[in-house]
Amino acid sequence: MDLRIMKFFSILTILIWLVFAGLQWNDPDPWLWISIYMSVVVLYAGFIIYPTKMKIWFHVSWVLSVLFLAGTIFAATLIPNFSFDDEVTRETGGLILSTIWSGILGYWIYKKIQIKSSVIFGNSASL
Repeated sequence: MDLRIMKFFSILTILIWLVFAGLQWNDPDPWLWISIYMSVVVLYAGFIIYPTKMKIWFHVSWVLSVLFLAGTIFAATLIPNFSFDDEVTRETGGLILSTIWSGILGYWIYKKIQIKSSVIFGNSASL
């Protein structure tokens, strides 16, 4: 994926996750869910503002993905039935989306670093 496409994807992600965070104001625990959704916003905004710090964003992305995945697994154990009328089910969906979106940026950066290092060391087999 080209850097321009990734920046567009990042801006779109920021806007969507800001809406997700805003919708949490009426939640019984808004501070938790707003901070979860805003962490994805900060991750993608940091990537846009400081694109040269790819290794930092790579590590932050994977740490967030692991934390969100752990939260997803924990929340999934609390789901009595898979109905979207249940708040825990909806919250688990938000954690799944946050896990995936954090992982997307980490994977993209990983591929970018891998390509860059293969060009530097002359190994064109991984391209």
